Amino acid sequence: MTGVQTCALPILCYPDETLRMALEKMGEKNIGRIPVVDPAHPDIMLGLITRKNILKACNRALQEVKSLRDKLLME
Repeated sequence: MTGVQTCALPILCYPDETLRMALEKMGEKNIGRIPVVDPAHPDIMLGLITRKNILKACNRALQEVKSLRDKLLME
């Protein structure tokens, strides 16, 4: 073997990061999910964020806004 091999650091998110930050990380590395870890103990996984979960949350928020808008228009 020639040269030096490097090991890529894992892509991680922390609880205080935004969904936008998570999506940017996913886009940069073309991955569909990222573990959320404790910043003080990055070996402890707190959860997992997936593109599918983010899209569901966005869709749910859009539906709530639409529902509130429709309710206001009916008054």
